[in-house]
Amino acid sequence: MKKHLSFGSMLPMAVLLAMLFAAIHPGFVLAEGEAPETPPTEISSPDTTEPEHEIINAVEQLSDANAVIVDQNGAVVPLASQTALDALCDPDPWFYGSLCSGGICRGLDLIPPNNDGFLTLQDAVNNWVAKKGYGMIYLEGNYVGNNNAITINGTIAGMNTLKGIVRDTTSFGDVPVLQGGLYIQNFKAGFILRGFRIVSPSGNGIYMAYNAGTIRLTDITITNSTGSGIYIYGNKGSIILERVSATGNRFEGSYLSNQYFSGATEISTGNITIINSEFLRNGWVGNYNSPGLSISSKNSILINGVTSSGNNGNGLNLGVDGTVIIKNSVFSNNTADPDNSEYYGFGIFTYSGHSGSITLDNVILMNNENGGALLSTTGNIILKKVSAISNHPGIRIATDATTWGAGAKNVTITDGYFSKSTLENLIIYASGSVTITNLISTYSSSGTGLIINNTFATTPLPVTLNNINLSNNGSWLGGYIESKGTITVNGAIANGNGLYGLQLKNDGAGSSGNIVVIGTLGKNIFDGNSTGLWVQTSRNVSLSALQSNGNSSQGIIIEGTGTSSNVILSGVEALNNGSQGINISTTGTVTISKTVASGNGNNGLYIDNDSAITAKSVLISNSIFNNNLNFGYGIQVLSVGTITLSGVIANENGTSGALLNNSVISLV
Repeated sequence: MKKHLSFGSMLPMAVLLAMLFAAIHPGFVLAEGEAPETPPTEISSPDTTEPEHEIINAVEQLSDANAVIVDQNGAVVPLASQTALDALCDPDPWFYGSLCSGGICRGLDLIPPNNDGFLTLQDAVNNWVAKKGYGMIYLEGNYVGNNNAITINGTIAGMNTLKGIVRDTTSFGDVPVLQGGLYIQNFKAGFILRGFRIVSPSGNGIYMAYNAGTIRLTDITITNSTGSGIYIYGNKGSIILERVSATGNRFEGSYLSNQYFSGATEISTGNITIINSEFLRNGWVGNYNSPGLSISSKNSILINGVTSSGNNGNGLNLGVDGTVIIKNSVFSNNTADPDNSEYYGFGIFTYSGHSGSITLDNVILMNNENGGALLSTTGNIILKKVSAISNHPGIRIATDATTWGAGAKNVTITDGYFSKSTLENLIIYASGSVTITNLISTYSSSGTGLIINNTFATTPLPVTLNNINLSNNGSWLGGYIESKGTITVNGAIANGNGLYGLQLKNDGAGSSGNIVVIGTLGKNIFDGNSTGLWVQTSRNVSLSALQSNGNSSQGIIIEGTGTSSNVILSGVEALNNGSQGINISTTGTVTISKTVASGNGNNGLYIDNDSAITAKSVLISNSIFNNNLNFGYGIQVLSVGTITLSGVIANENGTSGALLNNSVISLV
């Protein structure tokens, strides 16, 4: 016999179970005014195979304890009556069909041929208040909802006890499918969506607005050819997406915002987390640029295990102020149609004004039409194990896509791989220190491998490059570094670039740092460029463990423009360059040892420090300058200080072994 009793007509099962518990444990009571424990937000499916004798035993124990059931008018219902049995069999608010026969209650499917429950999700929603529902609406396997958009409003009396819509994992069949959107608004204690698909609704797939508490979407798939996939707006709380797929939506794959206004102040509560999810091929090609994933928040963001690719717009938009961590994720093949190169076609696009730190860890940025990533914050940026391949450019850390303003405070990069960008592979404009360790930035077709400028700092701050490779970058530079602080290079390779291998510059107003090139991490090599290494500084220069060979123009250029810019070279090699091997113009002392500059097209070594305010010495020792051609000298020195040569060899040069021009010369 089928029973569908109104929950308002009989005492619900939860109360009966409480009475049974009290009968078994008579010492357990609630104090006056004490509320029972709130049920959990996620309720598992009821046992659909409960044996008959358990119901009968429950009745007998209630009877032995002198328990009674009353109807809605207060009249006592005998426990031995069929009416009482019906009440016991009447289900708690699980939106299943129910069959009660012979004292046994079992859940049935929501779909034909059983027809014992609500046939559609809309029916379940419509009956929620009347049935005094609490907890979840469960969708059984194979459910297909041929419905229009379903609107669920938490302001309706009795509706706010609904906690979510989820798949019943105890039922067999395919994943439930909704063919209409879900519009969920004004719930104050969070909401859960789990375990179903939304296919081709009109409007938005999932629209959630002005809710509070944690919004959680798990195992949700959305494909919407007419609108956005997921649109969560103005949530007062955290938003969590796990194993979500938003694919082929006409507009955004997912837009997530937990920002809202309190008066005139925009605030956020809660964090946003996206885990193991994908946002693919979203956006209306030729008409509208839409991101795969867009986030607006003032609090922390965690993105882990996300793929956002093939979108007509950006892979990820970030309009945030809190800490951002992006891990184990891929942003690729995002385009812009119609073209708007300033804002669209990026793997990751961060709007200016962000103030929190940004971390990318094990992230791939590939084949994005505009850039792999535009990162902008007044906080710190950390890149670990980031690959940016075939973008335009690779990663740009800057105020925006077109200006030179600082895009970060301190920048730290480790184990980076940047290659084949049509413009620069990596651009960093910072207002703090910059440290890069283990970087490969190669084969930019028409740009520079690495650009760093941290002159935006209020005080001089350092740039440190450890174990970097900046080779084969088209018609431009391997690397351009500009700072007011000390620039340190240790173990750099910059070969085969169209212009300079590496340019180091800290000679601007307010600069106070030195330039240091050392080889404790490996020899520094600048071969096969136009010019190998160009140094411009207002302070001191120290180069060691360095070779700059086979460049079409000069091997090494050093320009010291300070009041006294001293230069030290030790263990330096400049061979077979098209023009001069080593060219030094400075205002300080010059000390050179264990250096070879031979086979160059002009001078092997050229030194000019005769513009020094006071006499500055030149000392060259234990070095070789042979076979420099085309009227070149082995050594040419112009100075107003003492010139000293010790243990120097300069043979078979085009003009002379040495031309030393000063009033004080010492040959030892």
